Amino acid sequence: MLCYVSKIYNPPLEGGHTSINDFDLVGFSDLISAISPPNVDIFVVSNSGEVGATDRIVTMLRERFSHIRYIVPSNAFSAATLLSFSGDEILMGPQGTFGPIDPQMNGTPVHAILEAWKKAKEEIESGGENTLFAYWPLLAKYSLSSFEVGKQYCKLANTLAKRWLSLYMLHCEESDSRVEECVEFFSSYETHMSHGRSIAREEAISKNLMVKKLEGYGISDLVHSLFYQYVFWLDKSPFVKYFENAHGIHWGWGMPLAPPADAGKR
Repeated sequence: MLCYVSKIYNPPLEGGHTSINDFDLVGFSDLISAISPPNVDIFVVSNSGEVGATDRIVTMLRERFSHIRYIVPSNAFSAATLLSFSGDEILMGPQGTFGPIDPQMNGTPVHAILEAWKKAKEEIESGGENTLFAYWPLLAKYSLSSFEVGKQYCKLANTLAKRWLSLYMLHCEESDSRVEECVEFFSSYETHMSHGRSIAREEAISKNLMVKKLEGYGISDLVHSLFYQYVFWLDKSPFVKYFENAHGIHWGWGMPLAPPADAGKR
């Protein structure tokens, strides 16, 4: 087993440090070097991440392992949900939760930005110059290219989700109705209305994910004990992300500690 755990409670404002990102390739590469193929369990806890980095991590993992089982004791939101789609199966505890896979730009759901742009365009066309002035503060925040980038983010997330679900979890064509239903549900901003909405295991099962309840494997107490130890460790240390495997390799990314209140005083 290998563990990838980010700080999910009271994360630092610089959220990029806790998100799935390209730096994680170093961590995963280090951990898998000590694990023999073909099988691996991956304990994952994360609130967010980059789609491109997730794609690179999955490619690296799948080149080495033919069977991947994700263990989800708590939050596996956003890109971590997408990461879980690349598994053959998922073990999930009662506190385990997924989230929508609709991408964000600067903390705002891309779908919300595109819908706002569409509405503004329609009202400007019907209302004329006066309406344009009213919408100008909103439009000035984004370049035209950013809207196209946003569309491509959405397309990429859906493309990867369909590919991984069909290849690894459901073993079917990408056009299979089970794949289509699952991706449509997890990517629908209209359905969830918030990128931070929790999707519990029963709902995930109903959308065709191969989720199995952790209690049925006799390791529920061990998994949750491990999770709470990580929560305590990340809360009491400068680390915001931790990598570890069953062969003694462990390290993490940290943030500098704030100086003492009396720092600089004589």
